[in-house]
Amino acid sequence: MIAQADQVGRANQRARAAAGQRDWVTAAEMWALWRQENPADAEGYLGGMAALRGQMDSGMEKEACAKAFRSFALAVTGVSVEDHIRMGDFARHLKDWNTAARIYAAVRAKWPGRPEPYIAEARCLEKLGQYDQAFYVLSLKLRTGDPAFRDKARGLLAECFRQIGQNRYRHMVDGVAHDPARYSGAKVVLLMYADGEPYRSTARKLKDSFLKLCRFDCEVRILDQVAIQKRPWFAELERCKNNPEQIGSRGGFYNAWKAYIVRDTLRDVSEGDMVYYVDASRHFLLGFYEDINSLFRLQHDHDETLFAGAFNARLSHGIGWMGDRPELYDALGLAQEYDTYMAYPARLNSSFLLKKNAATMAFAEEWALHAVYETISLHHTADQAIFSALAYKYGFYGYNIQADSVAQFLEDSPHVWAKDPNVVHRMVNSCVPYYELFRDPRRPEFWPGNLAICV
Repeated sequence: MIAQADQVGRANQRARAAAGQRDWVTAAEMWALWRQENPADAEGYLGGMAALRGQMDSGMEKEACAKAFRSFALAVTGVSVEDHIRMGDFARHLKDWNTAARIYAAVRAKWPGRPEPYIAEARCLEKLGQYDQAFYVLSLKLRTGDPAFRDKARGLLAECFRQIGQNRYRHMVDGVAHDPARYSGAKVVLLMYADGEPYRSTARKLKDSFLKLCRFDCEVRILDQVAIQKRPWFAELERCKNNPEQIGSRGGFYNAWKAYIVRDTLRDVSEGDMVYYVDASRHFLLGFYEDINSLFRLQHDHDETLFAGAFNARLSHGIGWMGDRPELYDALGLAQEYDTYMAYPARLNSSFLLKKNAATMAFAEEWALHAVYETISLHHTADQAIFSALAYKYGFYGYNIQADSVAQFLEDSPHVWAKDPNVVHRMVNSCVPYYELFRDPRRPEFWPGNLAICV
């Protein structure tokens, strides 16, 4: 342990020495150790980029270099605008257009007056064939009325506008925006719990519309209390009824069953399949009426978990009813992070999408492990409190409610509209880049402002 700590402590010097000797592999390893110990130090990220550039010049495959760079490039903090643009330019040199676009997006959010990142991000989105999103990014800067920027962006704007028109025409003629055969190997399971009315009616509408719209291999599972009574874990739910503060709340089980049915479903599906949990709501009684496949395609194509609930920066854990009890964080092994977590936005879990992999399985197992024992000491959002804390612990992204322009009119209850899954799908299908919609809420310094739906 002491030797490892000493190695980390000297990583900075060893990385510099290795770079001076052009030993790029050792330099990359040492900079990785330095970032682990000093995540806010910009030198570890810039040094890591230089080491990868040296490795690539020495014969490292560009794709492998891009993967290594992607593992740390999006976590960088504290660098200047020039260095951040350099990192975006390196990702673009690697032809990792998605990572480059996300870096430039962080630059324009933090330094909105700089014109370069808008054009650079739009060009990356153009390379990805995302012309609506490229046009949207350029329009953010065009709104400021800068004639010099308009002249620089004129050609790219014209190309995006032409491609948008062609794509919409093909969609109108063919009736299909994407080739569904590409996703024939992936499965999406829509999971719901519906006991009594209006929940059963809502679940039926969601099921019928899901099966009609889904272009993936799909399945629907609807459970009720009769169904979960047959599960071996149902006896554990009886512990919830012993809560002296809120006996009988939410059917007496505090929605603790949610963790168990998600865990069971993830256990049952194959690696890479997706479990889409949706509340059978009493607030929104319709089925799906937006294209649901865009969200599934995004999650299918990304290793990171994008949609682990929704959040709004105005509602933090620390406001007193969203999971602020220290005993919960003690139980989750997060006691040291309690004060930090209280400043994070709370996660709403009315709907979420988990792609099965090692991280989501570990998350689901831990959620179910604590679902009963910590739920009985909490509040009316008990299942949500544990979900929210663990989503941060595992580093999952969430849907940014503030990206939806509707949220500004919902001062009293900004979470309400995110309870309707169609709102999330509508935004995913809009011209806003997905990385503006799905964010790591721990990093508010990179949140964009004044987003609006394009029409």
